[in-house]
Amino acid sequence: MFADSDHDAKVLDRAFGPAGVGGFFAAGEIGPVSGRNHVHGFTASILAFGRAGDHE
Repeated sequence: MFADSDHDAKVLDRAFGPAGVGGFFAAGEIGPVSGRNHVHGFTASILAFGRAGDHE
């Protein structure tokens, strides 16, 4: 989907630094857009872990 490999992981590294991150790539999901649910194709979901207070 992107021009370079590991695109999503690199974006997360820039955003969160050395935080622990888990995620998955899915063929689709159902989620809200402007208050209505839609089917989104080729989605990536993440869960980021860090200590309380480590955010800006």
